Amino acid sequence: MKSEFVFDFSSKEYRVAVDGGCTVHFFFRGVEVAGLIPACRVDAVSETDGSENADVDSALSIAAVGESRVEFTSKSSLWDKKTVVLECGEDGFSLTPTVYGRGAVGKASYFARSAADGEGKLAECASKYHFCEYYVPYPTEHPHKYSAESFRSFYELMIPPPYVFPCRMEGIDDARFGFGLVAKPGEYNFIHFDYVRTHSGHKNIGFYLSTDFEGHTKVDGVFELPSIRVFFGSDDVDVVRRWADYHFDTGLCRRPDRSNVPRWWRGPIVCGWNEQDALTPEGVAQKDTATEEVYMKIADMINEYGVRPTTLIIDDKWQRTYGDCLPDPAKWRDMRAFTDEMHRRGIHTLLWFKMWGGEGLPADEVMDGAGMPYKTVTLDYAPYADPTNEKYRAHLREILHTLLSSDPGCMNADGFKLDYSLMMPYGKRAKSASGKYGAELTHELHKLIYETAKQIKPDALINASPAHPYYAEYCDMARLHDYGWGRRNESEEMARRAEIFRATMPGVLIDCDSANYGEREDAMRYYRAQPKIGVPDIYQFSSDGVYDLDGADWDEIRAAFNGYADEMDRLYGKDDTCGE
Repeated sequence: MKSEFVFDFSSKEYRVAVDGGCTVHFFFRGVEVAGLIPACRVDAVSETDGSENADVDSALSIAAVGESRVEFTSKSSLWDKKTVVLECGEDGFSLTPTVYGRGAVGKASYFARSAADGEGKLAECASKYHFCEYYVPYPTEHPHKYSAESFRSFYELMIPPPYVFPCRMEGIDDARFGFGLVAKPGEYNFIHFDYVRTHSGHKNIGFYLSTDFEGHTKVDGVFELPSIRVFFGSDDVDVVRRWADYHFDTGLCRRPDRSNVPRWWRGPIVCGWNEQDALTPEGVAQKDTATEEVYMKIADMINEYGVRPTTLIIDDKWQRTYGDCLPDPAKWRDMRAFTDEMHRRGIHTLLWFKMWGGEGLPADEVMDGAGMPYKTVTLDYAPYADPTNEKYRAHLREILHTLLSSDPGCMNADGFKLDYSLMMPYGKRAKSASGKYGAELTHELHKLIYETAKQIKPDALINASPAHPYYAEYCDMARLHDYGWGRRNESEEMARRAEIFRATMPGVLIDCDSANYGEREDAMRYYRAQPKIGVPDIYQFSSDGVYDLDGADWDEIRAAFNGYADEMDRLYGKDDTCGE
């Protein structure tokens, strides 16, 4: 059989063989699971009007064959030359495209090419697949899912999410393989990683993977695009874990040391968001109740209900404006007095922080951008703070000092809950001062906040939403985020989200976030499960006609939360840092 191939590589996990027509035959457990086109269609964006120009290939050919490596080459209508290198190793294989020439990179379609047919018409060629499903590790308010259709990726609860699709082959139930996008540091100028199923004719169905640089990556000579690498694991989350580990093991990303974190980071937590709603008068917006009066009530409820949190989160919107985010004097008479009082009670205070908030910022610190596509709407919150703008960077450092420092006139808070990360500048017109975009620009904002906060207060806690190894060193605690209150399986869903966060950012603490406030039984199941999933978090004490817990319920919650606190004290010692 080997004689029909010009290249044939086998390892314990897989086999890859290339035929004379340049098809990469991928075998898993002895079964062919895909016939891959070793090409990448790389469209270009016009720098004059932002229009997209389609990349059309000439014939694909083999340029070189080695023991574990094959180089394919083609010429295109947009680039002087294109190559794709297939590199095989014991644990997996990768395909890496490179373009030569000049232009602004648009959509990149892996395992696909466009060519003119015999009549001069444009034909799209996609790869063959024999696997039956792929797993979508992009959680929403609804559970994760397998799919056989196209999937348009998005930012919602994991920002960014893992850029990998684990796949299942019918008849192989104890193992998975997956296609993962792997980029170099500084080259994440994209947001999407999509699975596309194509139809060319009634029965001719194929697939390819794509991302889109939206014209924000410029080529003048040579540009090596992110690779697609194939990983193997025992189940879907294990494939995600292997994808993340590859980034750490190869030095693409840094694995942070989380062995000696402050005891108070481990909680429990009380967050005021839903209690704000319960205490909101008729006709008043929920965010308008993030006041000193309401949070003193919440602090007193902590005593009344007998729970022992180490952390209280002041949620949206304690600020006067989201950009120049200092306490609103109409809501907070004296935030420093409040945080000092919480410290006297043994509680650290986190402040909710809106990422990208441009409200109240000077015009020379913000950037434009289209709104982020989200389900059936567009989230347009322009203008956006530009984390690569030197004026904004200096301004933000001043703001963070005022919020975190114990100096006179400062708030002496203990960290931030970073939220609304998906409300970012989007599309071709989202031009930052540095040219960074998408996941790269988001990384820049995380890094700026994280490093500045640690310089001001080394034990400041940064609670955030990324599920990607590139962000691991800039996130202390990952938040599990929203749950659809019409659902009734919160414990299962949140446990799976926690698995993905831990797979992508090993050792990260998990903020369990809120219970199901639309359903008592599901909420109680989740309260019982929280200490096993991560750091327990209470969002609401008051009954409101829907979320009604009785005394016996609160006895159970109190026992679970305080039992968790006792266990953390036993394992890590009691917290004695309040007031420092």
